[in-house]
Amino acid sequence: MALQYIRKNGENKWVSTREICSTLSVPFDTMSKVMQQMHLHGIIESGRGVKGGYQLSKNLSTISYATLNEIIENEDNSGATNCFKQCELTEQCIIKHPIIKLNNKLVKFFQNITIDELLSWESENSMSEGSLYDVQ
Repeated sequence: MALQYIRKNGENKWVSTREICSTLSVPFDTMSKVMQQMHLHGIIESGRGVKGGYQLSKNLSTISYATLNEIIENEDNSGATNCFKQCELTEQCIIKHPIIKLNNKLVKFFQNITIDELLSWESENSMSEGSLYDVQ
């Protein structure tokens, strides 16, 4: 959400976390932490002062969804296979191998789709015509 907002509104100006939160109705503390993580990893740059805020510092076509997710969540999310680490039925599980196969395909998909592709897709398709959030 923040990257979409910065991309649309921050081309020639700095965008503050408060502005993003106010416009998108999201909690300031959560967004502030996300912005800090993206700044630490060089996705956005920060400007201090009254007119400070954030601007994009990296081309969004160079950042995969998997990378951004790891930055924000602060961990490697290997998806569905995480349940096998906690499940006591793993040894006799009859869906273990199909789940691993599905998970591997999803991981590859998330590694190959860029943030630019996701944001461009959403802006090219209005909510009435279908959305990234529609499941068919």
